[in-house]
Amino acid sequence: CEEGAFTPEEMEIYDQYWDRISTEKGLNWQFRKDGLAEGLAKGEAKGRAKELERIVLSAYQNKLSIEQIQAFSGLSKDAIHKILNR
Repeated sequence: CEEGAFTPEEMEIYDQYWDRISTEKGLNWQFRKDGLAEGLAKGEAKGRAKELERIVLSAYQNKLSIEQIQAFSGLSKDAIHKILNR
């Protein structure tokens, strides 16, 4: 019904409008998806760092040497000392 009321030029403008709407929705979805992935990655990294901190502190409290903690954590001595000095 609507298409019959439009001139060819108006129909072209109408189609372009809906194409832009469709593109915008697609872009918004992609941005949301990318943002979610980035947020999850940051959250996981923070969680891993916190867990590694907890392990270093526990190992030190259980009398493991800095060298032993370094061997199983993969952290540098400086990083271990920073955790222990917090």
